[in-house]
Amino acid sequence: MNATWASYNNTTDIACCAILPQEELPYPFRPVCIPIDTRVPAVGEIVHLVSCDKMSATVIAEPTDRYGVGLGLRINRRISIRRGTVTSVHPNGFGAYKWPCFTTTIPITGGMSGGFVYVPRDGEVISACGVVCADLEPHVTKTDQAVCGISVIGCTWPALGLRLPEYFPAPANAPTLSLLELAQIGEVTMPVGGIDQFSLELFENGEYISIGKS
Repeated sequence: MNATWASYNNTTDIACCAILPQEELPYPFRPVCIPIDTRVPAVGEIVHLVSCDKMSATVIAEPTDRYGVGLGLRINRRISIRRGTVTSVHPNGFGAYKWPCFTTTIPITGGMSGGFVYVPRDGEVISACGVVCADLEPHVTKTDQAVCGISVIGCTWPALGLRLPEYFPAPANAPTLSLLELAQIGEVTMPVGGIDQFSLELFENGEYISIGKS
């Protein structure tokens, strides 16, 4: 995939990227959609974590010139799905992690950051209430699955304040809307859990800086 746009701020550990296929694909291009879940899981609630694990790159062909042309790589990865419970919820941040987040018993390893967490609910579509952002586990959790981990999961609802262009391909100065506004006008999938409880907070110059939750 090619990331054609990225939006982030300095108060959360979440970014929003617009992606397009790296190679030309037959129309329509329809990647799988995992909606945002604006609800925050409760302490003791069961959650599932889905992420990439065991990623590695092996050179299978040396480059044919000093610019790297002809370099051949074999990329390996696997999808890891883990289950655990929520151990704490921190709407105002947790220690060094200054954004709304929660912790779980699920152990994570290097490379799993950016995976999503969801609450399994009968009859509901899978939707991401959190994104993996930090690992506080003792080393033993990496090798002994009988020992609980301590993973920090950033809540996804603050991403509603991030912005995307109104159209693609977009020049650098293209008009942008927040994910909240795009959901309100039906341009992106409506978040599970609703959006009526959110409002955008503004700078004096009118730029959106964050999103508030009532």
